[in-house]
Amino acid sequence: MKKRRLQLHELARLGLIDEALAQLRALPAAAWCWFLAGAAPFVLALTYFWLDMGAGRFRSLRCLVAALVLTTLYLWYRICLACVCQYMRQHLRGDDTRERPWHSFWALVATQCRVQPWTLMLSLASACTLVLYPLGHGFALAVTALGADEDGKDSIGQRALTVCRHSVKDLLLLHIILLPAALVLAVNCAIAVYFLPEFLRVLTGLDSIFTKSGFHFFNSTLLMLTLLLTHLGMELLWLALLSGLAFRVEAIATGEDILAALRRYQGRLPRALGVLLLAAAFVGGGTSAKAAEVVGRAELDGHIDRVLAREMYAWRLPAPPAETGRECSQFLALWMESIAGAIGELIDTIQEAMDHIRNWWRRLWPDWDNKRDGAAPHPGWFSREGLMLILRWAALLLTLLLIILALRLLWRTMAKGRRQAALAAKATAGPVLSEADAVLAAEEHSPDGWAEQAEEQARKGEWRQALRSWYLAHIATLAERELLRIARAKSNRDYFRELRQRGRAAAQFFDDFVANGRLFDAVWYGRLAADATLVATVRARVRAAVTTPAWAAAPPVPPGASPPPVPPPVAPGASPPALPPMKHE
Repeated sequence: MKKRRLQLHELARLGLIDEALAQLRALPAAAWCWFLAGAAPFVLALTYFWLDMGAGRFRSLRCLVAALVLTTLYLWYRICLACVCQYMRQHLRGDDTRERPWHSFWALVATQCRVQPWTLMLSLASACTLVLYPLGHGFALAVTALGADEDGKDSIGQRALTVCRHSVKDLLLLHIILLPAALVLAVNCAIAVYFLPEFLRVLTGLDSIFTKSGFHFFNSTLLMLTLLLTHLGMELLWLALLSGLAFRVEAIATGEDILAALRRYQGRLPRALGVLLLAAAFVGGGTSAKAAEVVGRAELDGHIDRVLAREMYAWRLPAPPAETGRECSQFLALWMESIAGAIGELIDTIQEAMDHIRNWWRRLWPDWDNKRDGAAPHPGWFSREGLMLILRWAALLLTLLLIILALRLLWRTMAKGRRQAALAAKATAGPVLSEADAVLAAEEHSPDGWAEQAEEQARKGEWRQALRSWYLAHIATLAERELLRIARAKSNRDYFRELRQRGRAAAQFFDDFVANGRLFDAVWYGRLAADATLVATVRARVRAAVTTPAWAAAPPVPPGASPPPVPPPVAPGASPPALPPMKHE
């Protein structure tokens, strides 16, 4: 009997899910427009925020403004979900044709903007405990499903708390039941996002790095988009479930479900209802007087009490009055009892699953030659049963071996692709060093040594390395003038700051050094391609730093005068003009 009640209980939860899916299918086009108007901006803004905050030199300056914009779009997304829930509640009440005035929309906006930040923090806090997450998540969904405060009722927070208090067991079991559905939806979303660049390439012909090498798509952005799309899909289903639960809980006191049923019958079968009432009047009219004479008042009251005492009507009876001091303890006891019942049902379900696995194993490996009662004797390995058992195990082992081989082949293919992509990136980008590692070698050579190395690299066509050598020669030159102190832990910004602190003694070298440093950063980290023109520009600034006399102010440039000419670019393979000896005055 206990297992039978458990199965019926689970079927009841599946019925709630079926009703929620029916509500989603019955939503009008206006409700879907509200959902897209709230979800699309939020998804795009969150994706842009994720990508922008993950890279960029000035991301810390934009973080506050971007977070405020993302918060505003999140509130707008929750408001649109609350509008969708209003359509669901109208469908449950049976008054789909009633139009909502604009003042009710502004009341909904004000209510959601007031309560959504607190519900978000409550959901995050309950997620940390993992046991209370179904209750915190259910409370946040109930607040969104109820929409706004209504006249003659409690506040939206108290109404949402009442819904959660009456649906503790439903929330716990529904979270467990819908977890596999969420995992399946997440896998589908991941596959759709992964094949989206290929789909766009087929439609538009645009080729990107994701279509050339699919392994570049396996990053944290793919995980974020998968979780976000899964959240959007499951959020609609949960809101449909909570709209139904909230409607049933509030109908305990108002009887709104009976009025909704009457509205549906009135809209669908008005003529049939009139015929039935007329027939009931004709049939019962002749016998009503006799029944009134036969049935007494006490007997009639007894019949009514017995009918109302049935289990199907017990949920409509008002709760017995309780003392104020015991309400909190009774609520906690009811909550703990509901959690204990849900855990017990979960344990029973796990035991039934283990029984199914044990029975499957016994069917796979029969219990032959067992001396216990009811055991079958061994029929022999060359009999029909023995051969079927051997073939079954051989097929199972062959399937397992094929799965292992397929996984190994897939792993080797992915590893080979990653190695090829890494080799290609290393061949095109060259050695990648951090900013400190790229400039810490300035103390290894003198300025003349760096100049000779830069000329040798320029003759080989290694413009990126040549530009780095000229920049290190610039640092070494300023170090010989005692304007900089070379240290292995310093970056370009540290050198800029130190040269700026030298005051008037370094003013004539500061602009050229900062220009060379920024050009080196752009070339070294791939934002700009190095060529002979850029190398010649950097070399000219180094030559100016060498030939400029110490403690001399920069000559004034008359207005309208053109800057000094830049030496012509050096052709690949030709040696650049010789640098004068690095002698200081």
